[in-house]
Amino acid sequence: MEAGNPGAGLNKKQNVDIPEAAEDAYSLNEASAIRKTIKRFPALCATLALEMIVATVMANYTGTFNKFPLLVCMFPVISAISGNVGLQASSANVRALALDIFKPRDFFKGMWPEIKASVAVSFSIGLIFFLIGFVWYRLAGGKDGAGGDTHDSLVFAFAMWLGMCVAVVSAGATGSMAPLLFKYLKIGDPSALAGPLETAFQDIIGSSALLALSAAILTAWTMTQDCPGGDLGGCVDTCTQSAAASAAFVPMNQTCLNNCVNLAGQGIC
Repeated sequence: MEAGNPGAGLNKKQNVDIPEAAEDAYSLNEASAIRKTIKRFPALCATLALEMIVATVMANYTGTFNKFPLLVCMFPVISAISGNVGLQASSANVRALALDIFKPRDFFKGMWPEIKASVAVSFSIGLIFFLIGFVWYRLAGGKDGAGGDTHDSLVFAFAMWLGMCVAVVSAGATGSMAPLLFKYLKIGDPSALAGPLETAFQDIIGSSALLALSAAILTAWTMTQDCPGGDLGGCVDTCTQSAAASAAFVPMNQTCLNNCVNLAGQGIC
């Protein structure tokens, strides 16, 4: 058997067929650092381009981040956990293809077990995340970090649980599909392409779903204070109108302006 390529030795000396995916693994293992870089670079460039979509989505929700700053803390946790689930599903199917457990065209056979597992994971880890979100918002999620009330804490925890479930299930689906799809289409090496691109697609789906759901739920159900007039300019206008209506309101006008400034500092105005 040749020292560098045990798979080739089996084929030549023992006439034993090995799966094509296993040959890919042997080939990648023997490749030089430069060749590995060349093989992986297109996937990484595609990932960079796709992740810019995620950055654009997040930029459109800066108002939600300002109004609910704890969402900024929770977002990386959901992204990391769902990313791990996707990579686990991807690795499982890369190994299955290498061992010829199923063929690249067997999408249902390859994806369904991982999707079921990701659903179970999403509910179990989601429950833990619900409790963490509730306690954290209850202790530090209110105005000036003083803690939120029970109602708003439950709403925040529910939004985080739902976001976790959607992100994890979508990661399991895309992660299990990626190596099958790349192998079926004969686009490069699944082990080099599946991980980076799965992470990118999972971020697009999971991040967009998380932000959209969280923004809708938190905005509609929480009892956080709204900005008078709709924005900072409108808030100042309400103070001016109060002062113009009667001289008796002039002492209160400064209080009104201070309130507008405080709301602007919290990201509400």
